[in-house]
Amino acid sequence: MSAGEFSFARHAVVTLGAATAGLAAIVIVLMIVQPGPVGSLIVVGVGLVLTVLLLGWVARRNLERHVGESDRDGS
Repeated sequence: MSAGEFSFARHAVVTLGAATAGLAAIVIVLMIVQPGPVGSLIVVGVGLVLTVLLLGWVARRNLERHVGESDRDGS
């Protein structure tokens, strides 16, 4: 497999790895800050939203790197 060839398995590992890193960051923040119940809910809520945004950003970046512009618009 060449470096420019798209691999769905590599794409899945990279995107799920980014999501795992985001969730690990939430746990680390909770351990360091140790907020109360309401603060914990806020930290987890914001952290989950940021994790989903990170997942989408990494997935899009990975696809754009391997799929050319001509392949995306169907020509």
